[in-house]
Formats: sequence, structure tokens, C-alpha cells
Amino acid sequence: MLLRRLRAADADAAIVTAAKMCEPGLEEQVAYTRTLDQEGVPYFVSEFEENMTSFDHLEIQLETFVENLLFD
Repeated sequence: MLLRRLRAADADAAIVTAAKMCEPGLEEQVAYTRTLDQEGVPYFVSEFEENMTSFDHLEIQLETFVENLLFD
């Protein structure tokens, strides 16, 4: 399903995220990243807390990921 969506969107990369302490979401992360590795699709993985009010650190990490894609 994930690969179909990426191809339909003509995406060059994926963002995979799940709430911390959410075991079903974290298990899906593993399956998604294994598939993306097999297909050679770059991806960014992050976890978030349900009550987060600041995403500054995620913003910096995501900017770095995008820059790597642009200049690779």
C-alpha cells in the first residue's frame, strides 16, 4: 500500500512517523522502513509525543533530510 501511494504521488522519498508508546504504529514503522530499504526509497523516520507543543527539533531534522535529497 505504501509503495503504491508513493508511486501514485510521484514521490521521491517518504516520511514515516508514529506516536511514541504506540506499539501498533511502531511495528508498522519497522515494516515500512524494511520495504523502503528494499526498494531503495529514501525516508525520514520520526516519533512524536501525543502532547508535543514544539516541533523545532523535528523541523531541523526534516530540513536536513530534504537538503540531503536536493543535493545528493
